[in-house]
Amino acid sequence: MAAASVGYDRMKEVKEFDNSKIGVKGLSDSGITTIPNIFVHPPESLPDIKSSSTCTGIPLIDLADVNSDLHRLKIVEQIADAARNWGFFQLINHGVPISALDQTIAAYKAFFEQPAEVWRAPVPAKLEDIPEVCRNEVVEWEMHAKKVAETVLELLCEGLGLAAGKIKELGYTETRALVKHGDVWVDVKPLPGSLVINVGDTLQILSNGEYRSVEHRVRANSSKEPSNLDYRIFQWG
Repeated sequence: MAAASVGYDRMKEVKEFDNSKIGVKGLSDSGITTIPNIFVHPPESLPDIKSSSTCTGIPLIDLADVNSDLHRLKIVEQIADAARNWGFFQLINHGVPISALDQTIAAYKAFFEQPAEVWRAPVPAKLEDIPEVCRNEVVEWEMHAKKVAETVLELLCEGLGLAAGKIKELGYTETRALVKHGDVWVDVKPLPGSLVINVGDTLQILSNGEYRSVEHRVRANSSKEPSNLDYRIFQWG
């Protein structure tokens, strides 16, 4: 890093990369043999992943009985506790078919395999503007994501003693992650078909600091597959 930093203008290189509009995949496809400086972190900034007998993973919450009067209160307590103390949690039995998740990932992969000239900027597109290769899957995913978001936000609001539906913003990313819990970096290890929830900055602000946005990192993936992604993460903020 010391040698590479000589004459290195980070802002200039970031701007040049943004203006190229090729993204990371395009950069990889260009045949580069070294990682550009803008993607290299100095060793002292990298997380020290420690093993811990008390931190085996982020909280796992089962939504199978979320509509049951007998079990709902317990689920509310679990999800609120996870949001307060972890900022991340994992959902199972969330109602999204595994087939829908798999088809969505396959569609995203097909989209990013297309030439750069057919890509679109990150703004909501009209249905007819969504590339046909992933159109049906994107529409279906949005339907499922909205249902999960509404359910989770209802539970989080109840955990704060608020009326459900006061917080509605939800984003979605696919990545591999490490989560900071105390002084330990915990590797997120999702179960097949599960969804990982990240509280994020927006929900921390809207909950007046009750729910936590915690430090987290994207984990490096050595695979050359453009969508070899194991982690399905919802995020507010």
